[in-house]
Amino acid sequence: MLGKILEVWEVPYEYTVSTVKGISDDWNGEHYFCYGVGDKRSWEDAVKYGFVSAGGGYWYTKTMLNLEVGSCIWAYIPAVGYVGVGVVTDTAKPARKSIFLVDGQKVNFFDLPLKTGYGKDSPAGKEEYIVRVDWMKTVLQSEAVSDKEFFSNQNTVARPTADSWDFTIARLKELWGISLQQVESDPNIEKKFNSDMQQSKKGIEV
Repeated sequence: MLGKILEVWEVPYEYTVSTVKGISDDWNGEHYFCYGVGDKRSWEDAVKYGFVSAGGGYWYTKTMLNLEVGSCIWAYIPAVGYVGVGVVTDTAKPARKSIFLVDGQKVNFFDLPLKTGYGKDSPAGKEEYIVRVDWMKTVLQSEAVSDKEFFSNQNTVARPTADSWDFTIARLKELWGISLQQVESDPNIEKKFNSDMQQSKKGIEV
């Protein structure tokens, strides 16, 4: 695997926290991802196949477009807690256009044996978007980590500059035994995926 709730709410069009008491001067380079679970999506699926997702309209998906290959994300389930950290391996795409490698074969997202529907029949403009992730650390939903001082946010993706974000990340790294070096971006991650996709065409298992 590749190495890379003080409540704070942003106004809908904001991407970074900028007007909250306790703001630090610099963003630490690590993204927050709010992963809602329920009838439309499953944390078990996200862990098994390596992705995060959101849907239901542009407000929910637009911040996902800010994630780049190599971005570090910390996954948070609302009202539950933090459940994982990983590195983005592909930029956000509609679920119907997202391809995964399974036993060396390319598989469309909706052809995977998923536990929920991910808005497959949603009308245009409300479809699910997928960001593929190489997880470095995940925990079961029942083992999610929460604290009243942890950062949380209603936007799908955020680049927090609140002091609570630095506290949250430091605490999670301590609890999960993660070093700073392990969550640094991997500049070769996009090349690795493209190489794997080429191998799959030849029937080589990856």
